[in-house]
Amino acid sequence: MKAFSYGPNKNLFGVFTTANPQSKDKGIVAIAWNTGICGRMGPSRLNVEIAAMLSEQGIASFRFDLGNLGDSGIASQETDLIKRNREELQITLDMLSEKFGYTKFLLVGICSSAVDAHHVAVADPRIVGLIMVDSYVYPTKQFHLNYLKKRLFKPTSWKRFTTRKIKEWTSEKEESPPEDLFEGVYPDQEEAGRELQSLVDRNVPIFVLYTGGFEHVYTYHDQFLDMFPKTNFKGLLTLKHHPRADHLFTILEDRDLLMHDLREWSQATFNAADLSLEAEVKSRNLIDVLNHIDQQNPTDVAIEEWGKAHSYQDLKDLSHGLAHLLKMNGIGKGSILGLCLDRSAALIVSLAATLRSGSAYLPLDSHYPKDRLEKMIELAQCQTILCHRQHAAMFDHLPVKLLIWEDLAIDRSAGDFAPEWIGEHDPAYVIFTSGSTGTPKGVVLGHGALTQLLDWHALRYPLPKPRTLQFTPISFDVS
Repeated sequence: MKAFSYGPNKNLFGVFTTANPQSKDKGIVAIAWNTGICGRMGPSRLNVEIAAMLSEQGIASFRFDLGNLGDSGIASQETDLIKRNREELQITLDMLSEKFGYTKFLLVGICSSAVDAHHVAVADPRIVGLIMVDSYVYPTKQFHLNYLKKRLFKPTSWKRFTTRKIKEWTSEKEESPPEDLFEGVYPDQEEAGRELQSLVDRNVPIFVLYTGGFEHVYTYHDQFLDMFPKTNFKGLLTLKHHPRADHLFTILEDRDLLMHDLREWSQATFNAADLSLEAEVKSRNLIDVLNHIDQQNPTDVAIEEWGKAHSYQDLKDLSHGLAHLLKMNGIGKGSILGLCLDRSAALIVSLAATLRSGSAYLPLDSHYPKDRLEKMIELAQCQTILCHRQHAAMFDHLPVKLLIWEDLAIDRSAGDFAPEWIGEHDPAYVIFTSGSTGTPKGVVLGHGALTQLLDWHALRYPLPKPRTLQFTPISFDVS
C-alpha cells in the first residue's frame, strides 16, 4: 500500500494497493473515490474492504479524494462540479498509466460517483469493467403501479392528498409543482440507454446494484432492465437488488452480501483466483466445514455411542435429510431452533442439519431449572424446539412448536440440501451466560468466528484421524 500526491501542483491525493503477490496480477486497477462527502475510504471504510478483496484476487486498486474533499485540493479550474469530477478522474487514469503502466481500469462508483463512473467509462476506452451501486434511476410503468399500490391503502397518503387538494382549491396562489422523486443529476434516459449499449458493444462487463436506500425510486429487481428496453446487454449485465440494505451498507450482514456478490462477479468476469489463506478463511462458514466432512471416507466411523458406530455416510444422509425436513417446517435462515437432546448421534445430526438449513441453534440443557429454560426461549425468540420425547413435557405448555426426534420421518435419500448464502456474521448459535452476576444474557455467535477457530485447531493439531470425547453439554460454550 502506497500513498502519494499527484496531478497539477500535486493537489490530488490517493492510496495505491497492489495486487496480492500470491495471486496472479490481472493487469487491472480498480478505481474508487468519494461517495458524496465520504472520503476515499468510502462509507464506513467500504472502499477499503473492496480494495482488499480485489487485491486478494490479483486486481490492484487506487482510492483517491476528489478535489477539495478529504486530503485533496482543487486540481482542475473547471467551475462545474460534475465536469470537474470527471476531469480529475481522467487525470487519475492518466497518472496510473504513466506511473505504473496500467492500461486497463475497473471503475467502482456508489451513488453520485456511480453516475461519474458511467460517463468516464463511456468516454475512455481504457475502462474494462464498471460497478455502479445506487446509480441513476428512472420511472417505469411497473414503478408507477408499485408506487400507487403502496399508497392506496395508507390513510396518511390520503390525508396528504386531501390537504394538498384543499389548498389548491382555496388558494389563489399558483402552487409549486410536486416534489420530483427522481431528483438526481442524471443523463437523459434515452441517451443513457445508448451509452450503455456502446459499453456493451465494447464488451465492458457491468455490475449494477440497488439498495433499500433507493426504495422510493427503485421498487423491484428488474426495474433497471425496464428503464432501458432498447439496450441489448448481451449477457454482460449483472443486476442485483438488496432492498433490505441501507444506502451505505452499515449492517454487517448486508455488507457481507455485497462483498460476496462483488467477489463472485469479479472472479467470473476477470477469472480472478482467490488464493490467499486469509481470504479463504474469511469467506468460509460452518456449512463449508460440514461439506468438507462429507468428503471423508463414507465407511469410516464418524460417531460412536454406547458401542454403536455411525459412519460418515450415515451422518451425511441423516443431516441433509433432516435439513430438508426442517425447511418443510419453516426453519431456515433467520430462524432459531431450540435443541434439547442428550449427548448422542441424534444431537450431532441435529446440529449439522440446523447449520445446513441456515438457521441458528439454541442449546437447551434438560438439567436447567424450568424458569431458566423458559427465559432463554423467550429472550432468544425461539419458536420451534427439537427434543427427545422424554423432555417434551418441559415445553408443551409454552407457545412453541415441538418436533419430537423419535417421531421424525427423515428421508435419507432426499439428496444434498442447498441452503441460502450464509455470511461470516450470520448467526450459528445462541449461547447464554451462567447468570452468576444476574440474569443470564444471550450471546449470538456467527459462522465466521467458529469457522476460524475450527480451522486454527486443524492447523495447530494436524491429527490424521482425530477422536474427540464429547464430555461437556453443548450449553457450555467450550463444546
